[in-house]
Amino acid sequence: MFGFPLHPVTNINKSWKGAAFGAAAVALMTVGAAPQAEAASMVMYSGDTTGGPTWNRPDQGVPPSGLASIETNVPYSVQEFSVDTNGFYTLFSESTTIIAGLFFYNNFLVFYETSFDPTNPLINVIASASDDINSGFVFLPLQLTAGTSYFLVTTGFDNGDFGTFTNTITGPQGSHITLGSTPTPVPVPPAALGLLLTSVLSARKLLQHKQTVGVQRTAKV
Repeated sequence: MFGFPLHPVTNINKSWKGAAFGAAAVALMTVGAAPQAEAASMVMYSGDTTGGPTWNRPDQGVPPSGLASIETNVPYSVQEFSVDTNGFYTLFSESTTIIAGLFFYNNFLVFYETSFDPTNPLINVIASASDDINSGFVFLPLQLTAGTSYFLVTTGFDNGDFGTFTNTITGPQGSHITLGSTPTPVPVPPAALGLLLTSVLSARKLLQHKQTVGVQRTAKV
């Protein structure tokens, strides 16, 4: 079963960016470099939600408590994957389409275990998260179990949020992440791998610190 952070995903997003946003941004912007062998513990793929199927996405939460009241016709893309090692994994999404020449569209991740049915968005949903203030970056830290089917849905915050994206799934050293048959793989340059792994480790340390502080404060009450 999953072991989730004590803090809401929205807070994780904001805190993580203060510690590691720069490194992750630089890492993902270098994806266009010459193809290199992908590390077993990291997989990247790209997609485009433009003109894709639409759904009534869930609200943000761990897990979401309901469906969005306005965002009822949002384009989405879904990717199935599995892992061979129990442990801590990070799901990172970058929107790469700029709207009106100003901002990246607001991307939104929804994570499912076992199966995904867009007509029943709250069935098997585990967590969801959005970007912060048109940054185009979304981050979900999760504990995953080997041999389980997972589904990562990339969608938009609003009905009008859609476009291209690049997603990165990173796991423990030596783990293998297996994607389904539909992704467009993105080669991972060695420099990008190092920077992104550094950002993930920073995020993990920050999350552990926040959890420790929360436990200490509870003990004093």
